[in-house]
Amino acid sequence: MIYIYNHCSCEHTLDGIKLCQAHNVSARNYSRAFADSTKLNCSIIAPLLGDYLSTLLTIHDPVTVALLTLIVPIAFVSIAGNALLIAAVFRDAHMRKAKNVLLVNLAVADLATSVLCIPFFVGNIIYRPWLFGMFFCKVSGYMQATFTCCSSFMLTVLSLDCYLALRRNAATGSLRNAGLVSGVVWVLAGAVNGIIPYIRVLQSVKFDCFDLEIAYCVEEWPHSIDLQTYSVSVLIIKYVVPTVVIIVSYALVVRTISADGLHRTSSRRSSSARLSRKRLARMLIALSVVFVVSWMPYNVCSLNVDFFSSLVDVRLLPFTILIGHSNSALNPVICCYLNRSFRNSVRRMLHCKRPLDERAPDIRRKRIFGCSARKRRCLGMASS
Repeated sequence: MIYIYNHCSCEHTLDGIKLCQAHNVSARNYSRAFADSTKLNCSIIAPLLGDYLSTLLTIHDPVTVALLTLIVPIAFVSIAGNALLIAAVFRDAHMRKAKNVLLVNLAVADLATSVLCIPFFVGNIIYRPWLFGMFFCKVSGYMQATFTCCSSFMLTVLSLDCYLALRRNAATGSLRNAGLVSGVVWVLAGAVNGIIPYIRVLQSVKFDCFDLEIAYCVEEWPHSIDLQTYSVSVLIIKYVVPTVVIIVSYALVVRTISADGLHRTSSRRSSSARLSRKRLARMLIALSVVFVVSWMPYNVCSLNVDFFSSLVDVRLLPFTILIGHSNSALNPVICCYLNRSFRNSVRRMLHCKRPLDERAPDIRRKRIFGCSARKRRCLGMASS
């Protein structure tokens, strides 16, 4: 007699989440359950196998429909918004500043998440077995973890840069320094998650009686303590420590701006610079708060699953990763809403207008030759 274990197996998908498949077993356990299938009558196994296969395609499941309904607009807004943000910086010369280079790298990580990771996430939700082969089984999870880690590190760098720019005039400064810092962040993000391609494998369920093989992409750890140690370490490195640094940095930024306000001068230039710093700090704080809030549910549920195998948390994980992906869509919206330069640059691009750096000579020429001779003499361009 064949026994099909009626329990849930927690399997890691490309996003690092664990999906619990009710009335299914892990690839390895299920294979053992049917290890003697060739010794039995195939007609006995067929109904059981049919029930199992019917649970693999979830396109009609209300949970799947809800996830797809939410993930499609999130992906669209993320791709469109981050692409416009990147194009705005590269199109306008006056936007190519050190801090904007860091924001562009943040947008690149968000854009890559939506383009390279969400399709695998959607495919794995609709059809539970893995269809994309060994290479993408290893690479997809690594990409997702690296992009998320890069966003966390980049926001941390932005918070430190904002404080240093106010306090010690030691910000990233030149474009070269900003590019160097960005490169270091990407390397560190890749190194932190370097173990993922090694522990992600394809586990196959073979049904020789029916000439059928089903593959699952899972994480294979030698011992459960190894998984738990890694989960805690990664949580501390790419979430807890950056969150603490961000909170401390912006607390110091707010205190510094407040102190400057108490000793403000009546100069128009100083007032303008002070207002600009406040707007920048407000935008960066908003980006950081959204990131922390968006990824907190996933980190809490994932850690709970790794330690306690909570069924409730396992079922919630697809929704927590969806909330995390929403961060990629919210970032460009925040940048355009709270930053006038980004907003105006995107607006000019959408209206097919030339960038400011290309229009400046024409504007200056009109202003000069449209003024009086006295004004032209003041500008050193009096007519002969």
